[in-house]
Amino acid sequence: TNMAAVAQNVLLEGCPVFVRRLKSSPKLAEQLKKLMQNWGSEE
Repeated sequence: TNMAAVAQNVLLEGCPVFVRRLKSSPKLAEQLKKLMQNWGSEE
């Protein structure tokens, strides 16, 4: 399985406050996206 996808699902289900913060901060969302991509491609 894709770790990035799994982590994303956990974040989305477990952290509505975090998701709201991401939506209000495009820069933070972009950084997280890069982090997820790097993490997923290291396998």
